[in-house]
Amino acid sequence: MGDTLQKAAKGSITDLIGMLPDIEKFLNSIPEPVKACLNGNQEIAALGLKYGINAETDFQVIVKRLVTYGTLHYLQVHKWFGDVNNLWQSGNYYQTGYNGAGYLHTVLGSSFQTPNPTDKEILQQGLNGLFEENKLADPTTIVPCIDDATAHKIVVFIGQILEKAAKGSVSDLISLKNLIEDFGK
Repeated sequence: MGDTLQKAAKGSITDLIGMLPDIEKFLNSIPEPVKACLNGNQEIAALGLKYGINAETDFQVIVKRLVTYGTLHYLQVHKWFGDVNNLWQSGNYYQTGYNGAGYLHTVLGSSFQTPNPTDKEILQQGLNGLFEENKLADPTTIVPCIDDATAHKIVVFIGQILEKAAKGSVSDLISLKNLIEDFGK
């Protein structure tokens, strides 16, 4: 995977499209016992559904969508590959997968229906990243304690805090105190 990401991060649109046969060759080289084990895997099926992919999906349609998007948005796609390549090369595998998943949602989401995550799903994803970065298993008991209204309140609050902190002005950072105080009310 590392070599493929490096090529994609450095390549032209022709190079990116030219990688499709390499990817197909790699997939075909996976041993039959591995393919048999993965065939019908429920986790893979659930992941595919997040991208609008199921057993009846014509993969040529997906390939065409990827090529079309990559051609029309080359600079953005090139930047994405650069980002995920840097993450992979630096050993940030979780973030590689997380960012890559988001990029795929952007590409496939405009032609396939991708459900928006609920506030609880957003919290769970954030906690998963936090826990995994600290070499802990994904938490399973925190989010179930939070009702939908509180989950929404937390998601909105975090968004406001991050937006203000990202602006970086002293007054914005000082106003974080007010947001934190208001959250507790």
